[in-house]
Amino acid sequence: MIHSIGNGYFDFVSFHTSFFDGDRDDQQHVDMKKLSDAEIDTLMLFQNSVLERTNLKGRNKESHTDEHGNAIGSALSYAQCCVWHYHAGPYQNGVQNDTTPDLPVNLKGCGSAAIIHYIKDIPNRRIIVIGYSREHIPFPQANSRNNPLRHRMYTWRGRIVD
Repeated sequence: MIHSIGNGYFDFVSFHTSFFDGDRDDQQHVDMKKLSDAEIDTLMLFQNSVLERTNLKGRNKESHTDEHGNAIGSALSYAQCCVWHYHAGPYQNGVQNDTTPDLPVNLKGCGSAAIIHYIKDIPNRRIIVIGYSREHIPFPQANSRNNPLRHRMYTWRGRIVD
């Protein structure tokens, strides 16, 4: 598994078509059309920070690991698909360590309820946003039928919106 890309930066942020066009709207998974204006602003701040190479405040981690970086056995398919998540704010605590725009593991960034779920497409220097959670319910089972990330993490190739 690759965790960085040389000089590290991503040149594109795209969206999975199911996230972009979907109608899901609950606390754990909400699609783009159902985001509030404030949530759209949060998503755009993430996108712009990555593309403009500015630091981000939130915690950033691989989705198959816990808050200490330990692997979670029931979430290993997230590792196979290079699924990550970023704590997007608002933040309950002050800045601890910023996440740099190359999106490395940052377990000491600020935590938040809202999460942006994304895939690192390292060969193409692209981030693909596959979901947004208003409430971070840790470790949604990767094989759960109620988890839209399950389908999206395997089907993003050819199903992205720039």
